Amino acid sequence: MVDLDRLARDAQRTAEWSRARMAARACAVIVPLIAIAVIAGGAVAPCACLGALLLVTACGLRWWSREGVDAVRLGLAMGAVPLAVASLLPVCGLHCARPGQLGAAEWVCVLAGVAAGVGLAVLADRERHRWRMRTLATGVAALTATLGCVPLGVTTLVVTLASVIAAAAVATIPVLVRARS
Repeated sequence: MVDLDRLARDAQRTAEWSRARMAARACAVIVPLIAIAVIAGGAVAPCACLGALLLVTACGLRWWSREGVDAVRLGLAMGAVPLAVASLLPVCGLHCARPGQLGAAEWVCVLAGVAAGVGLAVLADRERHRWRMRTLATGVAALTATLGCVPLGVTTLVVTLASVIAAAAVATIPVLVRARS
């Protein structure tokens, strides 16, 4: 005779392991992003801490639901724009201004953050995602973007973080208007 309770436990355990493996696939994208940020800027400890936060957040969201999987995918893609720009700034000869000041490097990061926020809002609208997913994707994008800005200083990190979040929020206004008409 088949033990149905044991069969149900085995099925549950298999399903949870499958979700955990699927969530861990985010490591294949996030670990190289952390390495790029560390190599480009040299701030090992802060990049590692922020990278660990991004990794835990991404794996948790991917394990949580399908909506989390979409949020991580979209957030990593859009957050990679400011990360790449911030990683290339020292190569281009742009360096950070003094704390509290905005120099050329900070303005370039602001523009990259705005591009990421607007892109996030447009892609989320195109795919007809719900508000919770948009909010989660904005958080992942902001974490990813700031990962590249850690070596550049606190001012650059703050303005990039603010520009990603603000641009994503402002770019959703036309979505609200279009939804009501």
